[in-house]
Amino acid sequence: MTYLLSTMRLAAAATLVGIMVLISAGSSLAEDRNVKIINETSVTMVEFFASNVGENDWQEDILGQDVLQSGSSVMVNIDDGTGYCLFDFKAVFSDGDTVTDEKIDVCKVSTYRFGAAPTAQTRPDGLNRQVRIINETRVTMREFYASNVDAETWEEDILGADLLPPGESVMITIDDGSGYCLYDFKAVFTDGDELERKRVNVCEISSYRYHE
Repeated sequence: MTYLLSTMRLAAAATLVGIMVLISAGSSLAEDRNVKIINETSVTMVEFFASNVGENDWQEDILGQDVLQSGSSVMVNIDDGTGYCLFDFKAVFSDGDTVTDEKIDVCKVSTYRFGAAPTAQTRPDGLNRQVRIINETRVTMREFYASNVDAETWEEDILGADLLPPGESVMITIDDGSGYCLYDFKAVFTDGDELERKRVNVCEISSYRYHE
């Protein structure tokens, strides 16, 4: 009888462990991968691709026969069934321009904006100084500063009256007309934390992430 009870207890424990494993796996796969794609450019987006970072090729065009007009948005469920959270994005516009960004955490980011394209007036040297600032922390960013490396003080708060909540991003043109590529960044959060990053090359990067 003692042996039977022990066997039953072991079987029950094994079943419980199995259930816990299934629950854990299910919670991982149940991450919200819905991302609102916003077209803030002046050009219609005609194709949009999202492929997990383990893929070698772009997956099918998510927009299909649809297009995303300037100023419009679309909610996309970026879930290919693999359990990945990190995806690469590619947008193709009606004027032929293609914009890509890598390692977007779709389990954390709820909104992704494609910003206005650079103009010759703001970039006389032809270099792209547009940088997407992504807040991947759990705290809202309330101020963001960018000053070229030779400036003695921080320039004005670029966010102004706006805030950058967790999981959100904003496209910023970091060009003070000086021709500099190297800038120092400072982000101020609502909990009082301040993060400074030195000598960021805004002519070479397309996005900058603030992590936990």
